[in-house]
Amino acid sequence: MIRKRYFLVALASVALLVTACAPYEHKAPIEEGPSTAQSATAMITGTVTVKSRTGEVRKGSDSTVYLIPVTAYSTEWFQHYVVNGEKVNGKDPRSFGSTRAAATDADGRFEFRAVASGEYFLTGTVQYQRPGFRIGRLNVGLRSLERIEAYARVKVAPNQQVEVEVTHPPA
Repeated sequence: MIRKRYFLVALASVALLVTACAPYEHKAPIEEGPSTAQSATAMITGTVTVKSRTGEVRKGSDSTVYLIPVTAYSTEWFQHYVVNGEKVNGKDPRSFGSTRAAATDADGRFEFRAVASGEYFLTGTVQYQRPGFRIGRLNVGLRSLERIEAYARVKVAPNQQVEVEVTHPPA
C-alpha cells in the first residue's frame, strides 16, 4: 500500500515536471504588420543597456536590435520568449515578415529610419564574458558567457522621432 502511494506520488511529480518543462505552443493567429503602402516617416533611435547580476551596467555594443510590429501573434511570442524566457514551438516564418534589424555601435546606439506609424517591440541580446571570482590574488572559477535579453515597447506617429532605452530590467 505504501509502495503504491509512493509510486503514484512519483508518477504525478514526473507528469507535473514534464508539463511544466514543455515548450509553449502559439495560440494567437498570424497577423500582418504595418502596410508597406502606409507612409513610413517616423524614426526610432536609442541605446541598449542591461544590468548584470552584480548590478554593473553593460552597453549593448555590437549587438543586433529587432523592431517587431505589435500584433496578437508577436505579443504572445514576446511575452513567452523574451519576457519569460520560455521556448516557443510553432513559429511560422510568415509571422515576422515586417521585422527589421539594426546593428548597434560600440556605445550600444541604434537607429531605425522610415518607420511606419504604429506600436513596436524592440528587443536585443547583450552578451559579455562574466569573469570568475578572486580570492586575494588568486583567480578562482571559470569565465562564462552571460546573455541578457533587453526589451522595450514604443509607439510612433507619422513624422515623429522617438528616443528609446532598450533595457533589462525594462524601464
